Amino acid sequence: MSAQADAHSPEDVRELILVMPSDIDYVPVLEAVTGKVARDLNFDEDSVELIGVALIEGAMNAIKHGNKYDLTKRVYVTLRIDPVQLLITIKDEGEGFDPGAVANPFEGDNLFRDSGRGILMMNAYMDEVSHNEDGTELTIRKTRPGA
Repeated sequence: MSAQADAHSPEDVRELILVMPSDIDYVPVLEAVTGKVARDLNFDEDSVELIGVALIEGAMNAIKHGNKYDLTKRVYVTLRIDPVQLLITIKDEGEGFDPGAVANPFEGDNLFRDSGRGILMMNAYMDEVSHNEDGTELTIRKTRPGA
C-alpha cells in the first residue's frame, strides 16, 4: 500500500468489499461496479476502460490460476477510495504464486501464446501493481484525477 493512502483520516477513506465465487460469469458484474465507482471519481472514459482491463485480468488470474475454477473458493475484491487514489485489492484462496517466476511475454515462443500478458497489461495501465508475499493477493492503484 502506498504511503499516500496512510496519510488520510478514516473519514476520508471509503471501502467497498465484494465477495464472489470463482466463476467467470461474475467478472462483468465486478467490472460494472468498478466502472461506476471510477466514473463517480471523475476518471475519464479511457482510464475507466484501462482500470477495467486491469481488474478483469486480476480477477481472471485469481479465478483461473489462484482458485483453479473451484466454485467452493471465493475471490475477495476491495475497492479503497481516498482523496488521492483508487486502490483495488483482489485476493484468492489458492496456493499463491511467485510473480517473479512469470514468463516474459516477449521472449521466444511466449510471443505466440494466447495468454501470459495480464501482469504486463496491469503494469502498463495502473500506477502501481504489487503482490503480497505468498502470492494470493494483488493490489493495483490508480491516482485520482486532480490528486
